[in-house]
Amino acid sequence: MPSFQRAVLLTLAGAFCVDAFSLAGSTYSYVTSASGTSSRCISSGCQQLATTKRSSTVVARGGASKTNTWLTASSSSEEEEAAAVRLSDNNTGTKLDTDALVKYAVALVVQMSLFTGLFAGLDALVSVSGINPASIPRVAVGFLFYFFSLKSRVLNPLNNNRPKRPTLGESNDDDDDSTTNDASPGFRDRNMPSWTPPGVTFPIMWLLIIGPIRAVAAAWVWSLEGHTFCHVALLSFVLHLTCGDIWNTINNVERRYGASVVAVTVGVLGSLLHAAYQYAQVDPGAGKLLGLTGVWLVVASTLIFDTWRINPISTQPLQRDPLYPVVSDTTQTTFSWFQPKP
Repeated sequence: MPSFQRAVLLTLAGAFCVDAFSLAGSTYSYVTSASGTSSRCISSGCQQLATTKRSSTVVARGGASKTNTWLTASSSSEEEEAAAVRLSDNNTGTKLDTDALVKYAVALVVQMSLFTGLFAGLDALVSVSGINPASIPRVAVGFLFYFFSLKSRVLNPLNNNRPKRPTLGESNDDDDDSTTNDASPGFRDRNMPSWTPPGVTFPIMWLLIIGPIRAVAAAWVWSLEGHTFCHVALLSFVLHLTCGDIWNTINNVERRYGASVVAVTVGVLGSLLHAAYQYAQVDPGAGKLLGLTGVWLVVASTLIFDTWRINPISTQPLQRDPLYPVVSDTTQTTFSWFQPKP
């Protein structure tokens, strides 16, 4: 088996093994004190949740409990109330949300069609202008793909608002409800694993590491394949970006924690490995370079898995969000292109 294919298989196996280890190696409990402060405790630590004073009850997984209670958020913030609803019993069923699946598929087709048309148009523009494609600076092409890496969502009809994470010096538990219309509430609307990187880590990774790697690798492939944009390898890369945009809707906007696990592992990570394989067919070095971003995606997929694990729908009995989109009174997939501006 070629070394690159072995690397692909090892990356996938590593992601699933890390997720399985995370599920098997951690336990948690809910502790509600007399003062009304609740903590979710996992094997690596505890995080506080603001709740109304219900009782002084301990409900432990796998252990006896004095009473059976569930937690309700005490904050007036809409996002915190939405998060609290997900902890109550009977919040959602198990009926597959086919409407959401159809809209995800439509969004994928629309975004890929627009990217394909854009790339074909760029190739045609270069051809009719008489410009020698080889004379186009590779750094300019790199900046173009850097822009695509950060702003690909403008070609996706779904609501793809990025999470508004705490800035440097803020806490993930900060009680600030100043969420604007151009950003989702991010990590403030759910319980996060204690090992979650600081909020500032994410823009650093995407802006200064992942984005530049993607740009360099794409420009590399472009220069080796006749200086054409509409090439199967580069289209495989924008398929990866499209999967990431759809996942962002599922995770950050719709907060479907279970479906998000499958979307990030199969969709985002799987499409990255496919794109890296296509790059490697052009040049092994370009494939390995793009494949490096998979290290961060394995970490991200593990974080998403652990977030799903510690945000159950109910605690008695233990019930987690299904690993597929379900019909819910509080969640509906919409096309933001056709929604009136607030």
